[in-house]
Amino acid sequence: GVPTVETCKGDNMLACGFPLIVKPRVGWGGMGLRLIKTREEADLERDLVRAEGIGQPCIAHESTWTIAATRDGEIATLEKRSGNEDFRTNEACGGTVRLGSPPKGAVDLALLTLESLGMATGTVDVMEVMGNPQVLEINSAPRIRYQAVPDLDLAGPMVAAVKRWMEGKS
Repeated sequence: GVPTVETCKGDNMLACGFPLIVKPRVGWGGMGLRLIKTREEADLERDLVRAEGIGQPCIAHESTWTIAATRDGEIATLEKRSGNEDFRTNEACGGTVRLGSPPKGAVDLALLTLESLGMATGTVDVMEVMGNPQVLEINSAPRIRYQAVPDLDLAGPMVAAVKRWMEGKS
């Protein structure tokens, strides 16, 4: 029941169509993401495509929102915008990050995503697709500090949420 950007894995990745974003199984900060624009490029990089974890269609967009939340609600929303004609919105790739307001319904979607996975806390990356928020990914190792927002404390509320969850489980 969680609307997500279409995601394909392994040899089925090409079913996502082109242009295609290929994401490594383990990555951080946009590193290792590849943009494959045509079937010819995919054929040239077939071994790479198979070795990588997942593929998603490259959807034109201006921003993604990283919503940091606990079961109690939103901690903060970071709006990330790409820069330098790069499709990635991460700071390490030339993107800009600032505290921002998510699209309508995006926080509820992030909370539903965490709940559906049984997670006490996390960050959920959301983008708008045809005017509706969709989950792009859930970060299993969320970034805790952002250079552009140095006073933002994500770690404190996240650690407290995990502690409450652990105490409830014992």
